[in-house]
Amino acid sequence: MEATPALVADRLRYSYRRFPWSRGRLALRDVSLRIAVGELHLLAGANGAGKSTLLRILAGLERPDGGRVTLFGLESGDREVLGRVAWLPEASDAESRLTARESVELFAALYGFRGAQRREQAERALGEVGMAGHARHQLRRLSKGELRRVAVAQTLVTGAELLLLDEPLDGVDPEASERLLELLTARCRAGASVLLSTHVLLDGRRGGDVLTVLDAGGVVASGPPSVVLERDAEGTPISFAELLRRARGRT
Repeated sequence: MEATPALVADRLRYSYRRFPWSRGRLALRDVSLRIAVGELHLLAGANGAGKSTLLRILAGLERPDGGRVTLFGLESGDREVLGRVAWLPEASDAESRLTARESVELFAALYGFRGAQRREQAERALGEVGMAGHARHQLRRLSKGELRRVAVAQTLVTGAELLLLDEPLDGVDPEASERLLELLTARCRAGASVLLSTHVLLDGRRGGDVLTVLDAGGVVASGPPSVVLERDAEGTPISFAELLRRARGRT
């Protein structure tokens, strides 16, 4: 019997409207997605492709105009799944006076960790993302890349089974990005599931079980990275730009 997937999105549609009665601007059109337990799923697309909108819907922060989302076989919004999912928004709080440790401990507390366990969890998460040396630094004193690494620690400390990460590597240097990808891969191999979005194509040959590409609000390609990034006649993997040009019929 096939295991229940961590997430299933079926034909999601969404339009932005200035007023409820105004004509909407299409953001998502019939987007379907499936994430197995233990899977690192990469979600790529150019700016404005619909990635953040999709993640907000999957996290239960927006209601789609059509379609359905199930998490671990349960309807989105079911109380039983609330503590099993963690969401990382696209923007970090760059003006907060909280220290990195305080911000991570706050997320641990929100997911039920108390006292010494909360502190230990926060310390471990900061160490995993390479930010233990910045634990006492205020968030407003950190660089963009450092803020994103702390944000990843905030999601990891929750112990959630499904992580929805919106641009976690934005502004992160290549070495730290590789470390984070290895960390997330290890989490998946231990049984967690991750959906990681990015506006630049990650090296799918080094990480990621599935790569889904969004363009203009729709899925234009999905599958193992080695298949989606098919090689050209010379045996060279195609670029992200070339993939989008082919999907748009402008090869």
